[in-house]
Amino acid sequence: MIDRYTRPEMGHIFSLENKYAIWQEIEVLACEAQAELGKIGISKDEAQWIRDHANFEKAKVDEIEEVTRHDVIAFLTNMKEYIDADVPEGDPKPSRWVHYGMTSSDLGDTALCYQLTQACDLIISDALMPEMDGFDLLMKVRNDEMLCHIPFILLSVVDSVDSKIKGLEYGADVYIEKPFSLGYVKATVESLLENRKRAFRHFASRPGFQYEKDDMGRNDRQWLDKLSKERNRMWHQASGRFTGIRQIAGTNLHTFHKS
Repeated sequence: MIDRYTRPEMGHIFSLENKYAIWQEIEVLACEAQAELGKIGISKDEAQWIRDHANFEKAKVDEIEEVTRHDVIAFLTNMKEYIDADVPEGDPKPSRWVHYGMTSSDLGDTALCYQLTQACDLIISDALMPEMDGFDLLMKVRNDEMLCHIPFILLSVVDSVDSKIKGLEYGADVYIEKPFSLGYVKATVESLLENRKRAFRHFASRPGFQYEKDDMGRNDRQWLDKLSKERNRMWHQASGRFTGIRQIAGTNLHTFHKS
């Protein structure tokens, strides 16, 4: 990204530090999933050791990459150094389970998927735009499994009940007529984001939660059903690879593991 055109928050999301942090979490979760499966030999104690000791140093990763010419190999080499640093001499090294059964694409694609979800908290769109108007954009967002959960505010000069109803039927969270108060828009954005955080905390605190399908929209129901089926399918596979799950799971990695 070009620094002078990038806001600090967005720059951080796509920084190497954040990418490596996500890679670390994916690798740890894969080890924990393999320990739960009990198919390849990794124990829950080893998975916990990996969770407690996993770390990386960006400068060291960069240094190793100068030799390996491969970012994933460089990262894993540095991460494994941290994991094994306190292992008593002669004991098996827990790092042998890191990246087991995975490919560089499994790691990179899953991380990019998560970065994209980090990069978009809310959408504000004008209803009247050339080529694709706000209603068409809203429909595309709501029909996209990766985007349908994102809060959507629709702005419009059309102050009619029919237009407002259309916006809500298409899935807008809020319909705001022009001219509008910036203070009102700001308060609306803050409220939507806080409600999203509140819902996230609620589900994150309830491993194995049961959701009521009547309490959510059609797209959310379809997304959760598909995610649950893929999670259950993957959970019972010996490989435990993330190839399928990375394509549909736009959610917090640790929460997904717990649920």
